[in-house]
Amino acid sequence: MTSPEDEVGNLVAQLGHRDAPLRAEAAIRLSFLRDLAVKGVPSLARSLSDIHPHVRMAAATALAEIGPASREAVPALSRALSDPEDGVRRRAALALGEIG
Repeated sequence: MTSPEDEVGNLVAQLGHRDAPLRAEAAIRLSFLRDLAVKGVPSLARSLSDIHPHVRMAAATALAEIGPASREAVPALSRALSDPEDGVRRRAALALGEIG
């Protein structure tokens, strides 16, 4: 059985994978871990600049689910408010609201 810390580490590593669907899935899975995923916040913040919009959307969603513990991602989320994709902008705004 994998510990939550090991799971977070594995998912953070997958955020750097070359396969975009795998990166998006890793972000989504981190969102389910909520507060346990705090160590993934810097990587999720970097994922807001991913070339693939579904990865950016998943990262913003994960940061919203993590909530106030995602505070260090506020600058990246603020930049995401100007993303060309509407879904990314909406999720970034939601995340900023959840962070407070």
